[in-house]
Amino acid sequence: MTAAGCLHADARTSRLMCAHLLPADQAEEHVIRFTGRGVDYVLACRACADAPTPELVPACEACLRECEDSVGGCFGVRGTPEVLCRPSDLTFAHRDVRVPGLAVQAPIAVAPLADGARSSWLAISAGGALTRIDLDEPHMEPVANVDLAPWGPNPDVRIVASPDGRFAAVVAARGSLGVVLDLATGARTLELDRGQYQAKHCEFSIAFLRDEDRAIVVHATKWNRLDLSDAATGRMLSARPSPEYAANQPPPAHHLDYFHCGLTVSPDGRWLVDDGWIWHPRGCMRSLDLRRWVHENVWESEDGASLRDVRLCEGTGDRPRCFIGDNALAVWGLGSDEDFLVDAALLIDVETGRRIRWFAGPPCGRFFFDRHLIVAEEGKGTSVWDVTTGERLLDDPAFAPVAYHPAARTFLSVLPDGVLRKSRMIGDA
Repeated sequence: MTAAGCLHADARTSRLMCAHLLPADQAEEHVIRFTGRGVDYVLACRACADAPTPELVPACEACLRECEDSVGGCFGVRGTPEVLCRPSDLTFAHRDVRVPGLAVQAPIAVAPLADGARSSWLAISAGGALTRIDLDEPHMEPVANVDLAPWGPNPDVRIVASPDGRFAAVVAARGSLGVVLDLATGARTLELDRGQYQAKHCEFSIAFLRDEDRAIVVHATKWNRLDLSDAATGRMLSARPSPEYAANQPPPAHHLDYFHCGLTVSPDGRWLVDDGWIWHPRGCMRSLDLRRWVHENVWESEDGASLRDVRLCEGTGDRPRCFIGDNALAVWGLGSDEDFLVDAALLIDVETGRRIRWFAGPPCGRFFFDRHLIVAEEGKGTSVWDVTTGERLLDDPAFAPVAYHPAARTFLSVLPDGVLRKSRMIGDA
């Protein structure tokens, strides 16, 4: 490779990058330099980052990505991308609902509960009272009591419900413990414990999937191990030995040096995204085929054929993310170092691991999908983005919901004195 460009450059598909960053597999230090034309940018070496006319040469997408994802390689951003906006009639319609009894059991966590198209939710109080709440005909009913005391003072609690609405997991989001409950009886079907190693740096790995007529829990049992369990019985479905690494010895087969973090399941239940990291620390978001794991290869989560690295970024994982289709994932932040991430949404094909496209503007908030990408940022409001054009369609600074119910297409905000606000996006884009 020379100043003429990389060996794979094609005039029809090539991008520009600094000649000093080639060969790409040896490049370590670069700066993202926006050109001032839309979202177009080039990668420049540190010496050329502020040069009036850096020496740019054509490079193929693969070489550009290899340089862009280089470990510890990003050393800053110059300029800003253009944020596109389009006027629309979209707005949020709100209805405040006072739920009897909720004022004395103020929720510290909520989650949508599948019940047809009804706006049904699960909520848990600081005292561990888990309740089912119906906002269409406002009422609440007790489900179970969860002892939160072993989780430490004021734990950050998270609830995840199964796709069929029969089971739920309640976990310490940055802790070690949790429980799976049968919502029909309140009985515990599975005790969860992922160990304490680096737990405070990892979102608790927990998700449900539907496999024919059974609900399966995906959960971490060690920092570097995920397992599958039957939600109804607690029976482990992924029994296998845990490979142990010995100092000064080659890693054993299936050994995984990877910290599992927050999990996201695709709408069709096929793909699992794990927003984890590797030592020390580099975010490494991965995807895998759940069907292969459940039915074909018990080691799929360690080194299976469907595993793909879909996002690399310095720092730990757990970036804002959500599925916008069965295969397409939206992830926050352009760049490869958490100190220099640009507000943006990256759209990634989780089957191939390839980036589909990206657009500038979405901030680092909670990602939801309801026809469009919705980003709720605490204290700053909610913005709505067209994922096809990358245009911002709505910016509502007074509204920042904490949860979204896909079946009911309802957003939820928790207000004081036992009031819940359910909101719907209405209008035409």
